[in-house]
Amino acid sequence: MKSKIIIIFFLMIAFNLWADEEASQYAYVKSSSGGRYYFKMIPEVPYNRTKGKGILYAVSGDQSDKVLWRVNGWYAFDTYISHDGRYLIRLGNWPRGRKLTHKHLGIAFYDKGTLIKKYSTKDLIKNPSAIMISISHYQFLAKVLGFEPIYSYRFKIRTVDKIEYIFDVTKGTIISQKKVK
Repeated sequence: MKSKIIIIFFLMIAFNLWADEEASQYAYVKSSSGGRYYFKMIPEVPYNRTKGKGILYAVSGDQSDKVLWRVNGWYAFDTYISHDGRYLIRLGNWPRGRKLTHKHLGIAFYDKGTLIKKYSTKDLIKNPSAIMISISHYQFLAKVLGFEPIYSYRFKIRTVDKIEYIFDVTKGTIISQKKVK
């Protein structure tokens, strides 16, 4: 009986370590609502968890789409484009560790590829005990609600401590924050 418990214990540890494996970067495309613009995120090769580049394209009627602007020096698994292709919202990647810090990006706003404003996970989370901790990182976002309504410059997220933020993407400012159920 004792040996079965030991085997189960080691299997649980092995599963938890494997399940917590960090995702590798990959190239992807995100489009604006209406599909007139798209953002291509490209990781740095050889892969560096934090480095990459992005290019915003306008869809044209011929075979070559027009490059409107670029970003360099960072990689994000999750980005959002405004309906007019001008603004980019970047969400922070898995924050490593077990504590909120100003070094961990929560959300950032860009105007034509230029950073307007950014918020750390520590800026966004009001109740640090609500973060969901794993072996290597923590989760601070519960849900990305996105642009609201479709053709506006308002962007909405909900954190794990149940605070819903609405941002003005043209300035990167918080319009409202409220506790939700």
